[in-house]
Amino acid sequence: DAMIAAARAAGVKLMIGHSRRFTRRYQLIREAIERGEVGEVRLVRENERRAYPRTPRPDSVGHWNPEGDRSWLAKAGYTLGAALTNAVHETDLARWFAGQDAASVYAAEHINDPESEVPDFITYTITFRNGAVGACEVVNTLPVGYPYYHMMEVFGTEGIIRATDPPMSTLEVWTAGQMAFPLNPRTFLGVADAYVQELAGFARAVREDTPVPLDPWNGRQALAISVAAVESSRTGRPVSLPEEVAPITA
Repeated sequence: DAMIAAARAAGVKLMIGHSRRFTRRYQLIREAIERGEVGEVRLVRENERRAYPRTPRPDSVGHWNPEGDRSWLAKAGYTLGAALTNAVHETDLARWFAGQDAASVYAAEHINDPESEVPDFITYTITFRNGAVGACEVVNTLPVGYPYYHMMEVFGTEGIIRATDPPMSTLEVWTAGQMAFPLNPRTFLGVADAYVQELAGFARAVREDTPVPLDPWNGRQALAISVAAVESSRTGRPVSLPEEVAPITA
């Protein structure tokens, strides 16, 4: 809220970079929903499962080590864990596909890695204001060699859309010790073109003084759901989200 207010007061552009909004397969899902191909969306279900450990590049800002040992992703002073490490992208997509803000969320979290200070697993259910449901599971500590796996399903009154990594993989390697899908990180969630499109869209909005391709209010609402999920996991109760009205950006 402070960022949105500051940008408005300064008269500058602000965009929260949810890269999956610029990933082509998710754009295709949204376009199909808008065309009415699956009817009215009733359930958005997504799972994101990652093997542990993920080996970051030495220059990877995303895995910055503030204290020289563990990535900030495992530090309670820097993050709330999986709810914001990954699941904020899931809450954003669920809200985008459902076409409504969330009314409530119920969640559970767990720490699997004994060296982590924050949860590396979360599961949650969102009830949207139009009655649609969003369900998600995010885990970041599956056994080494587990394929990078991401599944999205949208159930509507007239049909279903499904996009899932391993069946779409163009390269599979099976050995006695593990199974691997080497191209999945680069060709699915880590689609480089999504970041190119994201940055190009923002630059174009600045140069042409047009609205940014992803209004910051969308990022704010996805964050609100994720933070509510953390609260729910800590209290063991569903958390209601207040109805919010986006500020005028013109």
